[in-house]
Amino acid sequence: MRWSRDWILQPLVTAVFVIALGELMHAFLPWQSSWLRGQFVRTWQPDYNRDLSDALLADSRNGGFTFFVRHGDRDEEPDAIDRASLLNIVPSEHRRGLCLNELGRVESQILGNFFRAAKIPIGEVIASPVCRARETAELSLGRVDRLDPSLILSTLLAPGEERAAQRMNLKKLLEQTPAAGTNRMLASHGAVLETIGYKNLNLSPAGMVIFQHTGEGPTIRSIVTLRDMIFALSAPGSLK
Repeated sequence: MRWSRDWILQPLVTAVFVIALGELMHAFLPWQSSWLRGQFVRTWQPDYNRDLSDALLADSRNGGFTFFVRHGDRDEEPDAIDRASLLNIVPSEHRRGLCLNELGRVESQILGNFFRAAKIPIGEVIASPVCRARETAELSLGRVDRLDPSLILSTLLAPGEERAAQRMNLKKLLEQTPAAGTNRMLASHGAVLETIGYKNLNLSPAGMVIFQHTGEGPTIRSIVTLRDMIFALSAPGSLK
């Protein structure tokens, strides 16, 4: 019957063909196969909330949130140079190049002004030891309470034990709750959270993943850009 051919046989043949093609690509073109699987999975991943609502701002004023902030803009440098900076073997006259550029410094200051204008209390400030992350925290909030290597990009670490320890310690750090009535800032890098299983974050420079701490651990409440933060504030004389 025609309906059985259209509704059963054709989809079945198509599925077998796709599976066979995938196995051939995996056998002969493993890199491309992984890339295609990644594209397919990414397409079907549910996205996170990306809205900085009045309700979220109000809740954050009561504390209980971790703001995972990506550092501001910087000039591109090879990972090897970043690694060299951690080992303190970069010539002193070139270290400035591993920090924020002029745009990144402005972004960091705007970030701090947002927290103050929104009246969001920030308790502990923790930063990656890499200059641009540390500088983002210093320029925005005026301090860094401590540096934590778990906030470093894993690509800056030697494969093996260093990376495994970074992932384990990052999970522990993320699970720590802020002091009562306050929030935390973690100044880090894009793609760091992906090392412990988060997907589809697309964190922009000076943007942040907002984690809310509940009885079930940290959950992502929203992912916002610096532009979102600026437009969440009421302009003088506005109707908001």
